[in-house]
Amino acid sequence: MRTITKWPIVSLFTSAKKHFFGFFSFIYNWAKFRTFVRCIAEWLFRTFSTCTPIIGFILAFNVVSNDTANNNYYYDFTNSLSGPNEVTIDGDTYNSWSHEFDFYKDPDPTNSEWIYVEIEFYNSDNWDHCSASNNNFDSVSSIDDGILWYDLDCYGDIFENTQGYVSYDGSTFTFAVDTTISPTASRVDGEFMNDIDDEISLVIIPILMVIIYIGLLIYSFNSGKKELGYGLLTGLLTGGLTFCFSAIILSAMFYNDF
Repeated sequence: MRTITKWPIVSLFTSAKKHFFGFFSFIYNWAKFRTFVRCIAEWLFRTFSTCTPIIGFILAFNVVSNDTANNNYYYDFTNSLSGPNEVTIDGDTYNSWSHEFDFYKDPDPTNSEWIYVEIEFYNSDNWDHCSASNNNFDSVSSIDDGILWYDLDCYGDIFENTQGYVSYDGSTFTFAVDTTISPTASRVDGEFMNDIDDEISLVIIPILMVIIYIGLLIYSFNSGKKELGYGLLTGLLTGGLTFCFSAIILSAMFYNDF
């Protein structure tokens, strides 16, 4: 009976001893973890305070290069359309004229912020034209031989009730109009759809960097590390000056790309 009673008591103290040392082990590991985090924070402070000129240059390059890449407007004009060529659409024959416009990348009229295409028929007596905008490219009017045709809206004294179509293949636009009059000019004008990746790199990343910098600045003063805080303030000044001068220089370098 004594042996039976003694075993649970010894077991209880053994268990308490295990938890007691486990508690101090947790405190020890937590202290080491805090030391590790402190080292990381101090490294970040030093990095941000000494590398702000580099960060300022990177931000300036990011803004200027994205403005250049996000120059989403496209426009081209021509008065030398090739044609006429006969095309058949829905069983009717039309004269067609085409031109490969000069864009830095192929537009997609069905997926653009906005677009306007036009073919003009001008003489001394009349100025007639056919055009298409976003609404025209919302739906395909006809498909013949695998070519997608979209409606043109025609205006003018002669073209008031004229039927016209437009199709595109890359940067080449083809206009099919029920007329024997030769066109005088054509143009394509629009804006590419904004790319979400460019928006993230241009807007979100700089905002996050500013938030992190301000957070580190506040933490440095609240934690008593005033030297690091003053270093961050100095870095903020040098980084801001670097950003301004870099933006001016880079804008001058990329001027012809806008």
